[in-house]
Amino acid sequence: MNEYQNDSKVNYIGIAMRIGVDFVAGVLVGTLIGHAFDVYFQTYPWGLVIFIMLGIMAGTLNVYRLMRGFVKKEESEDKS
Repeated sequence: MNEYQNDSKVNYIGIAMRIGVDFVAGVLVGTLIGHAFDVYFQTYPWGLVIFIMLGIMAGTLNVYRLMRGFVKKEESEDKS
């Protein structure tokens, strides 16, 4: 068994890193799709702007879902 497996600080660092990765991934994917959309349809910069905003919303939704699950898990552990 790993000595850090039950350390709460390590768990919180992992959660914080996942939050950052989830948010950045959403923005990055939105940017890439927007750029491809603009190149294909020759609509620069509108596809990029729209898909960056969609990527920001998707990243925010991912972070919200992660934190909601984390809070529910913490509440269930407190009750037991």
